Amino acid sequence: MHFNTSGDSSLGERGVDNDNVWVNHLDRSLADVVLNNTFDDGVADYASQDLKIGFDVWDAELGHTFRTSDHTALRLFGGLRHVDLNNDSTIQYENWESALHQVAVIEDRLDVEGYGARIGGSVMWDIYDTGLSVNFGSALSLVYADFDLSRSDNYQSSASTGTTTGTRSITSDTESLLPIVDINLGLKYRYQSFFVEGGYLLSYWFNGDRQYQVVGHDDVDDTTSPYGYEKSDISFHGWTLKAGVVF
Repeated sequence: MHFNTSGDSSLGERGVDNDNVWVNHLDRSLADVVLNNTFDDGVADYASQDLKIGFDVWDAELGHTFRTSDHTALRLFGGLRHVDLNNDSTIQYENWESALHQVAVIEDRLDVEGYGARIGGSVMWDIYDTGLSVNFGSALSLVYADFDLSRSDNYQSSASTGTTTGTRSITSDTESLLPIVDINLGLKYRYQSFFVEGGYLLSYWFNGDRQYQVVGHDDVDDTTSPYGYEKSDISFHGWTLKAGVVF
């Protein structure tokens, strides 16, 4: 399974001093030094985000189908799973105070790769003798994954008197177990050993996302705030189409 998506979003208006955008991802201790306290109140005039997410999932499995009645069947399976996830985010804040123009760019990157075991099952209801069946299935994967995480802050303050810049970055490489639950509902057509199936899939990755957040957004005291290593869940869902051969 392969998935890629990207998107852009923005708030506020460039070149207008309105102070109505909350800078919830800003390193405000660095901003206090580089941007001369202007972000002390936690707001800016403009914000934008460029987000790119992509992942590849490869499954190898063996299973057996048990006929439970004339129109129902149960399939149990087990196997291996490989995952490769890339999550790139660039957030830019801009602020105008008279002739002063301030820009803060925060780049986050997360690369996740791992291998693990996968087990699951599905229930099939045949629609009389049409070759069609309704399928409901679920699976649990336990992946041993490597999380390569980085964050980079690059700030610039420009005025008639000159330009001030500042940077701060942090990286980490950790390993942990990544549980993944897949749930799918589909309609399958089978002719002899061949089948084609369309449906809807929900994939939920527990603690699959990692980010560095700055601790203490509400106070700028001319000291460096620590980064907090935060974990959160990721879910993917959408329509699927697959075809295959049953031996």
